[in-house]
Amino acid sequence: MAELAATPPGPVKGERLASSQEIPLKFLENILTELRRAELVATQRGAEGGYRLARPADEITLADVIRAVDGPLANVRGERPDVVTYAGAAAPLHDVWLAVRTVPATPIRAPCTTRPTASKCSKNKGEA
Repeated sequence: MAELAATPPGPVKGERLASSQEIPLKFLENILTELRRAELVATQRGAEGGYRLARPADEITLADVIRAVDGPLANVRGERPDVVTYAGAAAPLHDVWLAVRTVPATPIRAPCTTRPTASKCSKNKGEA
């Protein structure tokens, strides 16, 4: 996502993205498929095709990306943490999962372009 945000407008080939991030193309394509389903990335077919952000980078949060690729931010046994109960010594885990769901949310819900790492990425694309 940082690589797409840092490139000029227009589609970017998957091969270029994979090469610049030093990851296998097939692995990247699987991630991009999830991001497309979440409407964070758009695709364009054809010789001039590729991938681009589906909306402005400052409207996409890290939380959006995590949810698209990994699912809900705090999910326990496939359920929301507020409905999961634990017995015995594990009972305090209920409060832990509720805290996990709310505490780290503020920084990752900020638009990608407002975090220091995003501005660093746009200046030094190789460090994304």
